[in-house]
Amino acid sequence: MRKFSIRKTSLGVSALLFLILVSCNLLDGIMGGSDGFSADAQAATEIALVVEMTENALPQPQPFLTQTQQAMLGPSATATQPATATMEATQTPRPGETQTPVLAFTYTPTVIYTPTPSQTPVPTFTPTATKPFVTDDQKARIQNARVLVLEDVAGDPLLVPRIDTVLGNMGLTGENVVNTHDATGIFVELLNSDQTWDLIIVATEQRTEARLDIWDALLEHVNRGGALIIEAWYLDEISGGSIKPLLDTCGVQVLKDWYRVEEDEAYNFVVYDIADNNHRLFHQPRKVDMPLIPTFYWIGDMGDLMEILPVSNSALVGGLHVRNTAQFGLLTECVEGRMILQTFSTHSYKKADTLALWENYITNALLSHFAYVDLH
Repeated sequence: MRKFSIRKTSLGVSALLFLILVSCNLLDGIMGGSDGFSADAQAATEIALVVEMTENALPQPQPFLTQTQQAMLGPSATATQPATATMEATQTPRPGETQTPVLAFTYTPTVIYTPTPSQTPVPTFTPTATKPFVTDDQKARIQNARVLVLEDVAGDPLLVPRIDTVLGNMGLTGENVVNTHDATGIFVELLNSDQTWDLIIVATEQRTEARLDIWDALLEHVNRGGALIIEAWYLDEISGGSIKPLLDTCGVQVLKDWYRVEEDEAYNFVVYDIADNNHRLFHQPRKVDMPLIPTFYWIGDMGDLMEILPVSNSALVGGLHVRNTAQFGLLTECVEGRMILQTFSTHSYKKADTLALWENYITNALLSHFAYVDLH
């Protein structure tokens, strides 16, 4: 490109000098006469045409060409085809002129490859069936369990025994299930017999002064691997007596008595799921609407608030304060899930909630018992 510019400049300067000389001769011709002017003018015209033709014969830089494309063009250059354009000669030379191609670009569109979308079928989601909490085999085993029950509210005409209802709903109605209701004498006799039980339930709600001497026998039952569910409101009265070894085995002790007067607000007696807000006793196999809202059948002594012993494998799962799993407990699970201790009264809370809760008690305690039996 640099050589081409220098050459063209030199020719231009020569032509300019020549025209100056011719002009001087023309002046001489004018001064000397008309014949001299005509001959010199004709010669100048011819020379000017030769210069013009020489300049036209040189490749003309195109304003739209790149420097690289201009460098590729020479006096005898032919059209070169770039990657994305085609250059064509569009001007026909006049007779006697040197052919100078005028380059023009014809746009050739770039083909952009668009891959065809994959025809692989989108996988469809098939939900996995939820495994039931209780299998058919476990359900059959539960229904064949040997169960002894003491439910003392059966003697109160104003109260309907709820545990008896739960046992019927679960299919625990055969001869293997004995509910002595409020016949405490029969219960104690069966408890001290040679009969072995998978599950023993002691539900004492009646506000009486009677206290049964049953705790040693219940401790032996637990030590043999049996399941035990206790509902009691008076543990603060006997915690230092014969029940203490059983409480020690469970890993809890009485923190304080839980008392209610007429002026107390209801929120002071709400029972919360304090373990992990998803404990199985409130969800398996029945969903219990937590927290438990009181209905206040009982007044006065409402039960006992429990606390965990320093060295214990027990768990407070229900109580007065959310996330306080060490104190103010009202529902305790211990002894590898085989023992459940409820220290509030069932009829102080909604029937639907407590029916579901008791079914969960019975189911989980028996499953833990069967797991113990299978391992031993």
